[in-house]
Amino acid sequence: MARELPDELTGLTEEEKAERKQRLVDESRETRRELEAEQEELLDSLDEEHGGDLIETRVTLPGGNLAHLEAVMNGELINRISHVDSMLAELDDPEPGDMQNIERSMDEAASVLADVTVEAKYSKEVFYEIYVRYGPDAIGEHVGAAFDAIEEEVKRQAGAADGFRKK
Repeated sequence: MARELPDELTGLTEEEKAERKQRLVDESRETRRELEAEQEELLDSLDEEHGGDLIETRVTLPGGNLAHLEAVMNGELINRISHVDSMLAELDDPEPGDMQNIERSMDEAASVLADVTVEAKYSKEVFYEIYVRYGPDAIGEHVGAAFDAIEEEVKRQAGAADGFRKK
């Protein structure tokens, strides 16, 4: 059973229908942009009160290489670290045919390492090259060293803050 068009659409030429359709699409896009701007404004308003703490620390990576780490400790970083940790843990007992998962895991590990490392020489490509040349264990050691250093700094900052709290 065919649906009947609303009265306002009957008698319109194809060109008028196309114009109306485009106008509705444009209005919909504008409404979406406005909503996204309002949502971003809401999130920005929470930044002062709930923004993640900036974690800055130094770590000695495998090979004796010193690196300066800097990251905002927020949900996004926690999720990425957790994801990389779980992917690397799965590599301890790989399933047949997991080569694509291994490659994706190494790519994500290299990306997270590059994002938290300040020095330009530590790029995603350099960290990925560590995997290519030396295997997943080598990149895993870099990830472990960096994540441990970040975790220790978070604990240190929390302990320092506790020292100022009244008991």
